[in-house]
Amino acid sequence: MDGVRTNTTPRERISGIDYDLMIGTAIFFDILNLIELIPVIGWIFGLIIDLLGYSLFGLWFASKSISIWEAKKARTFIISAVVSAIPEVGAFIPDYTFMVWRVTKIVREEDAEYNNSMISSGNVSSRYSRNRNQATPKKQNVARGSAIPKGKSVQKINTTKTRSLPIK
Repeated sequence: MDGVRTNTTPRERISGIDYDLMIGTAIFFDILNLIELIPVIGWIFGLIIDLLGYSLFGLWFASKSISIWEAKKARTFIISAVVSAIPEVGAFIPDYTFMVWRVTKIVREEDAEYNNSMISSGNVSSRYSRNRNQATPKKQNVARGSAIPKGKSVQKINTTKTRSLPIK
């Protein structure tokens, strides 16, 4: 193919560790939002926390090549931000956690749809397109600490090098 390179690995924009870190950070911001229970000062600090939190998650998703401005994700992001901005209401609703969970769910659905389309078009290598119901290949019975299968013998090769020196 003339300079065209096809990607043969499945797309997974948010891995398990990324998801865990995002949820942990979201829970942290939800706990910080409890400051909104303090009248006036808490509301001001709550808005600052919300600006920082939503900016952080927006940048985090952008670093994973995820646009939050597509229909479903934008709706989730905006509704969560509006609920969070309401004083005292945002303190009791885990809006960050819901937003991260929902956007991640949408992204994983998009990735699965993309991967299925790549498989059907034949652009993904066969090891990724294997049916989940197929049996996986058996592992070779290998002795611990050795790459030689059990019961197999190996011929030893003499690895000592001899060198003849010229006689003077």
